[in-house]
Amino acid sequence: MLKSGRIVVELVKLPERRSKSSYKPEHLALMIRRDDAFRGLILVSPEELEDLRRAVTNEKLDELTRALWKIYKDKSVQVFEL
Repeated sequence: MLKSGRIVVELVKLPERRSKSSYKPEHLALMIRRDDAFRGLILVSPEELEDLRRAVTNEKLDELTRALWKIYKDKSVQVFEL
């Protein structure tokens, strides 16, 4: 397990999957999740990791995250005069 701030990266074993048209044997994958969450993002290939890196280092994502935090922060604090 690797922990960075509130993010955890774990090695997980995924079960065998069968359907009418395909079969996937048991395999290992990486799961990236918040430390207080059960579900996360499953990565199997280096290409998926590279796609994730590009997505989270995008400037537009930084701007969007700041804007969402500002909305959340403004709405989560209420000041009452006594």
